[in-house]
Amino acid sequence: MSAPAQYWYFLISGHFDELTGVIGNFYAYGQHCGEALENALQAAAQECGFNSPSASEAARLDTLEDFEEPDDLVALTSNVFRSAENYSYPLDTVEHEFIAPTGIIKSTEDGEFDYELIKNCFMAYKSGETGAYEFELVADKSRLINTFLQAVQFVLNPAQLSVIIRGHWEGQKSELWSKPLTQSDDNNPATFWEEQCSNLLENGFVDCLISWPQHETKLTLDEHKKITFHTLDESVFNDFGQRILALDFEQVTEQYGLDFGYYHWHYRPADSLDAPELRVLLLDAGFRFEKSWEDEPTEELPDSE
Repeated sequence: MSAPAQYWYFLISGHFDELTGVIGNFYAYGQHCGEALENALQAAAQECGFNSPSASEAARLDTLEDFEEPDDLVALTSNVFRSAENYSYPLDTVEHEFIAPTGIIKSTEDGEFDYELIKNCFMAYKSGETGAYEFELVADKSRLINTFLQAVQFVLNPAQLSVIIRGHWEGQKSELWSKPLTQSDDNNPATFWEEQCSNLLENGFVDCLISWPQHETKLTLDEHKKITFHTLDESVFNDFGQRILALDFEQVTEQYGLDFGYYHWHYRPADSLDAPELRVLLLDAGFRFEKSWEDEPTEELPDSE
């Protein structure tokens, strides 16, 4: 068996009991970021007693020329190490902690904005350029997937499912795959997304889209794990917004998310398919390749696979 190819740092938090939180520095190997993260989270829970561990920051260490490994690392497993001390704190002193959804994680490098500004919320507005009605929702790890699956039900009779495989996953062109839906299709689109959650909804290299022919209506869960809704129909837009409000999300006029102003990493879950396997899954599910294109270069950190 070949040695793991990547070495990662994660800042992991959890709790010991209902009153005491805990945070620690973990170092883990894995074939890709998602596998290294899963190794670290399992070790935090099983070896360190972290309840409900989650990671808020990450750095890929084997690509850093000036990285010096701490001298006090303690081996937890063959693939995971931690700093000598973890740090506990009263949970009632923490006012807000946003845990990014699976598939994307903040870098240890400072971005343009404070991380504490990110919260569960949505914006709704009419575009002055296109006249379309636009909706953007940010949700944390605990709420994102369920919110998207509910949103899929908010507009009836979808016409098409689409998946975008982002080019930075493999250093290639981005690809659009689509599957038309007909009245004979008995499957609920939400069921397909739910069944392929780790391969699609939690994959930081994939956009998931549902479109309706009426008034260019489209619902998207993008690679940055933001839910967006676009339509030219004001009544459809208003109904969608009311249903989101019923899910107890705050409406704001200024929104922050990892997609802008923060250095971050994209990754796929440890148990998910790699890109060639995902293409086979899409073909078997009735999707067909539509087109490919070169993405515009970004100033983000290199993405992980």
